[in-house]
Amino acid sequence: MALISRGLAYTRAFLMVLTSDHISGAGGRTVTGSVGKSAGPWASFSGAVSEVGGGWYIYTYSVGESDTLGDLRVAATATSCDPTDFVD
Repeated sequence: MALISRGLAYTRAFLMVLTSDHISGAGGRTVTGSVGKSAGPWASFSGAVSEVGGGWYIYTYSVGESDTLGDLRVAATATSCDPTDFVD
C-alpha cells in the first residue's frame, strides 16, 4: 500500500500476469478497471494506464480519484490475464 497526497495525480506500478500460467507477465494488453474511493462505490478508471514492459503497467490516478481521504481500491483486468487488485 502506498500513501499518497490527497488531490494530486499519482502513478502506481502493477503487474498483469497471464491466466495460462499465473506467473508470466502479460504485455501488450488493454488494461481496464475500476477505482473505489474510501467506502464509496466503484467507478471506471478516469486516469491513464501505460505499459512499461514485461507485463508491468503504470496507472496514473486522476486528481478526481485522489480527492477523498481514505483508501483507493483498484481492480484492474485485461483479456487472458488474472485480475490485479491493490489499495493505496
